[in-house]
Amino acid sequence: MSKEKPKFCKICELETAELDEHHLIPLSQGGNSSKKNKIFICKDCHYKLHHPDWEDGDLEQFHKSFATFLSLNFIYFFIVIFW
Repeated sequence: MSKEKPKFCKICELETAELDEHHLIPLSQGGNSSKKNKIFICKDCHYKLHHPDWEDGDLEQFHKSFATFLSLNFIYFFIVIFW
């Protein structure tokens, strides 16, 4: 039994069939590809996460959305990272 891939970006909540997997702890920093270390996000949010100097009028809103996402999931991230 396989689970369907999510349809909504975890950051901006955009509904799209094209979501990227983003590693919370990058593979280059010892992260892995487990479900606990990945979130599904839209291509725009994924780009913005990897290019923090990117300039756009919506960048401030993006940062607020991501901060909200992180604060709502802080306990989950704490458990994933430190457990």
